[in-house]
Amino acid sequence: MGKTETIKKRRVDVYLRSEEQKGRWNKYAKGQKMSLSKLIIDTVEARIGGDLMNQIKIKETLTDKIKKLMDENDSLKVQYNRSENYISILEREMNRSKNVSFSEPGPGIHKYHEELIRVLKDSNNPVSNNNILKQIRIDPADTEVVAGISKQLDALKSYGLIKYGSRGWIWNGQ
Repeated sequence: MGKTETIKKRRVDVYLRSEEQKGRWNKYAKGQKMSLSKLIIDTVEARIGGDLMNQIKIKETLTDKIKKLMDENDSLKVQYNRSENYISILEREMNRSKNVSFSEPGPGIHKYHEELIRVLKDSNNPVSNNNILKQIRIDPADTEVVAGISKQLDALKSYGLIKYGSRGWIWNGQ
């Protein structure tokens, strides 16, 4: 006996509460790319087998985990932003301490800003004051640090390591 011969024995008629309900079920089945019969069979089999309840529990568990992870992600974003702000403050303070000592009068050992030397040495073209500040990440509004850089440039010039041309500073040393 083939499928065609047993069709009447396998047939089940289902009467829904309304035509709207049937329309919703049809629309859902099409969205799942299956026939209404297949949707009904799969749903009933899942329910009988207990899979539907399992799936609902799994979905609830996953939903809770997703919510917890999203909350944790939000908290980590706040911590990350706070850390970025601290790093920025520490970098400014480090630049300040590197450069302000050149502005202080009196004897003593003053260490040159390594990035300043690198920028000047590596450039094949004259480097303007603004470009120097930009490349070594100094805020032009921070007058104390800018003064320290200026003193370093003057000291390097007095040693003959750099000279100032019409377009900016040029490395003269070796």
